[in-house]
Amino acid sequence: MGVKMCMEDALNLLKAKEAIILRNVTFATIHKRFEEIFGEGPAAFIMFEAGRVCGKRSIERLADVTKVIGRRLLIEVERLKKDEGWCLMDFGKLNLKTGKGVIIVKDSFEALGYGSSQRPICQFLRGFLSAVISYVLKRDVVLMETKCLAKGDPYCEFTL
Repeated sequence: MGVKMCMEDALNLLKAKEAIILRNVTFATIHKRFEEIFGEGPAAFIMFEAGRVCGKRSIERLADVTKVIGRRLLIEVERLKKDEGWCLMDFGKLNLKTGKGVIIVKDSFEALGYGSSQRPICQFLRGFLSAVISYVLKRDVVLMETKCLAKGDPYCEFTL
């Protein structure tokens, strides 16, 4: 009972004006403009909060559609975000009993669009994932990005 985004579904959303195609470099331009206007710290906060709100809405909708919880719900998130072209998520190193662990993200749209950086930059994705994990654990959590593709790491890593 998985949710799968196929090309036909995507085209139907586009035709119905319920979705847009936004290149990752365009998303990064928005992020960088926030940094220019507000500074790195406030821009990171804005991107994180935007991601958290989107993640909350997304995980609630996905849970309602799939009727699954816990690890099975995280598998649905992995599938859907892969199909949507966001990234390849791996929740396998996250212990749901202890609420500790790491989430590995490969090919993050946010890092790929941003380009080279001296610091982790996937604030939107960090907020999104924080909301997803908060929902699954039934408590508020904030993930930290400890590795980032934009920094030259082989993938992004979010730690709880």
